[in-house]
Amino acid sequence: MFGEIMNFNYQRSAKQAFGWYLMYLLVGLVIGAVSGYLAGLFVKADEGFNIGRLAGQFSAVPFNILLGTLLIWRRKKDAPNLLLVLAGAILSALAGALGGLIPLAFLSNRPVEKPWA
Repeated sequence: MFGEIMNFNYQRSAKQAFGWYLMYLLVGLVIGAVSGYLAGLFVKADEGFNIGRLAGQFSAVPFNILLGTLLIWRRKKDAPNLLLVLAGAILSALAGALGGLIPLAFLSNRPVEKPWA
């Protein structure tokens, strides 16, 4: 059931790429929540939420870099693909897993085939 969505080499349709985005968004949010909670344990209650939020947001950066690397591992490493991975890492630093996965969902989408080609 999840064979195609978990395969990083599979070129997805637009709906499948959106499902891929939602699945890995949930994984990223859980990683962020756990790392934020763990960071908040070691500080005072006043600062705990802010430090936990920052730890959760920046835990999305290595998560998105890893996913981007896996997505282009067996693909052509041309400029648009590398820019999508870089944009995912930059957006994850700014918006966490919510924004960082958007370029990677575009990267996992298959190109539209023209019927006359």
